[in-house]
Amino acid sequence: MLPFLTGSKAKREMQREFRGLNRRPGAAENEFAAMENMTGAGYPLLASRSPRGRVRKLTKINGRISFMRGHATVR
Repeated sequence: MLPFLTGSKAKREMQREFRGLNRRPGAAENEFAAMENMTGAGYPLLASRSPRGRVRKLTKINGRISFMRGHATVR
């Protein structure tokens, strides 16, 4: 005989406050713990970020600044 499973009833809740990205342990219910390639450009909805593109091709590079997730080139 198969077991009888009881599920919880679906409930609907409204989020009144969004506190953004919180990378510390123990993010609250109204915070994201991890987020990648998202933008708030469609506020109040989140959307996928557009792909990165090239502005123009560099002919002479005078320096480079390194960041955690990429780099920026200085002319």
